[in-house]
Amino acid sequence: MVRMTRVRIAGPLALLDQTLRVLQDLEVVHVVKPAIPGARAAPPDREARRLRRILEDDEVALRQLQASPAAGPRSPGAVSLPRAAALARRTRRTAERITRTRSALEDERAVLVRYQEFFSAFEPLLDRELAWPDGHTFYVVLRAGVGDAVHRLRASLDAAVDGEIELFSQALRSGETAVLILASARVAARVGQLLNASRVQELPAPAGLGETSLLRAMPALRARLSEIPKAIAVCEAERRALREAVQPELESLRSWLHDRLRVREARAQAHAGSHLFVIEGWVPWPGLDEVTARVQQE
Repeated sequence: MVRMTRVRIAGPLALLDQTLRVLQDLEVVHVVKPAIPGARAAPPDREARRLRRILEDDEVALRQLQASPAAGPRSPGAVSLPRAAALARRTRRTAERITRTRSALEDERAVLVRYQEFFSAFEPLLDRELAWPDGHTFYVVLRAGVGDAVHRLRASLDAAVDGEIELFSQALRSGETAVLILASARVAARVGQLLNASRVQELPAPAGLGETSLLRAMPALRARLSEIPKAIAVCEAERRALREAVQPELESLRSWLHDRLRVREARAQAHAGSHLFVIEGWVPWPGLDEVTARVQQE
């Protein structure tokens, strides 16, 4: 067990922050709130709250930019808090927008890749759809493991609309079955009602392709799938350019903010009067001489 000794440091108020920085650099003094009779509670530290907000924006921006830690951030020198706050907030918003855009593109690609298999199954039937220019086309997907569901669906629809439909099916790799139903205009509404009553859901064309017909949406889908990697590359290029432009400054600012907050937190433990300050804390006995010498020197 290391023997600890309690120390008290007092001096002119103008030297408080400098003294706290020395103690912070030594990293051996555990500062505690001195017991001063009649001392009033310190007011809320608005600057510390402001520093924490800037630090949060700074750290989120660096994470969103996927910045690798630098070997050693340079000292930022004089820091303008309004400029630092604006830089961190602006960069965070831009980086988050890039991340959201990239995520949306990835989600869109995943959906379109799934649709592509369905489209490929229906594509050979495109001529059949076009042969019914006044009719209606239904695209449905039957779950895997439903046995003779296609046969039962065909029989049910034939009986209900007196054969005014054509039905084609294609097995998918997932085990599901893609079904294309062509119905005359006269019975289309009845077919839709029967499908809803049977809890068979139509497969809609993906939103945003500008085509409500599933088969006619295929060219647009393929074009969009080829565009998405380019759009992702644009996002990554924007992220990379922003990272290269601001990472060094953000990392230096983060280091400064951490140091400044540590001083503010230590300052809250000190007693500051009108002209003097008092700091109390605990120091390992072997380090007492070094602490004494450094404080006196600085």
